[in-house]
Amino acid sequence: MGHDMVKANRPASTAFAALLACLCFIGLSSAAEPPGGERIIKSGDVLQISVIGYAEFNKTVIVSPEGRIHYPVVSDRNVIGWTFSELENQITQQLATMLRAAPYVFVDYAQTYTIRINILGQVRNPGVTEVPNGIDLQGALWIAGGPEPSADLGDIQVQRRGLDGTEEISVDLERFLFEGRLQDIVQMKDGDLVIVRGAPDADKVKVFGEVNKSGSYVVPFGATVLDMIYLAGGPTTAGTLSDVRWIRREGGRVVEQKLDFASLLRAGRTDEIPRVGRGDVIIVQKRIVTLAAFVTALSLTIQVLTLYFLVQRL
Repeated sequence: MGHDMVKANRPASTAFAALLACLCFIGLSSAAEPPGGERIIKSGDVLQISVIGYAEFNKTVIVSPEGRIHYPVVSDRNVIGWTFSELENQITQQLATMLRAAPYVFVDYAQTYTIRINILGQVRNPGVTEVPNGIDLQGALWIAGGPEPSADLGDIQVQRRGLDGTEEISVDLERFLFEGRLQDIVQMKDGDLVIVRGAPDADKVKVFGEVNKSGSYVVPFGATVLDMIYLAGGPTTAGTLSDVRWIRREGGRVVEQKLDFASLLRAGRTDEIPRVGRGDVIIVQKRIVTLAAFVTALSLTIQVLTLYFLVQRL
């Protein structure tokens, strides 16, 4: 019932086998069918289409918001509002024109399935890929080979199509990796476009002056100004942590601040060491000779000169 009469033209043995398969299918799925009528197809449904004897036509499909499914013979139809039997009949009629006889088609809800997403940018294997339904962004990136070392994990863009247009979601995966907050991660949906951008020099911190390895450095999540100094090899013997220049932007203006890390460390006030921001500039100044050091050096010089003249008189 619900299938075309053309199926009766099959040989008796084939028809009997198909009828037996149909009875088994009805017995397994009738418990899931709501009382009072057939199941109606709606947007987001995941359907398993099975064609008895033709495995190449078996497929799991997702009903798009526009009612389309990726199935060759009905891909141009809006199936929202159809019953399962109506979809079975449409597929049967279309396949009957391609095959020697009308096949037996069954439609049911799928239990497990994959979705297709497109991952572009700074990943090792960019492009369209199939991932398990329900996977999160971190797992999807792992399937794509993982992010490149130059990837900016602090601002991954997810573009998602919906009934009201395209939704853009910004994901701070770096924050999730360090803090493990579930609200900082997102689950993938069929058709998502993921863009992993590179971290340009503007997103790095420049460390100059009396450090062992001057240059630009990617900012680890939560890093402080002092962390970045030691990432650059630490101060040289001529450098001092008592006079560090920290240059950053605040509200569109450039702000320069002097930091005395030596005093903070001596007092144990490490919680007052500020966090660095992308684009900041850090300059470690050269050590300045203090008055006490000058007096000590002068005293040593006088002692050496006195000893020299005493030796000359002998």
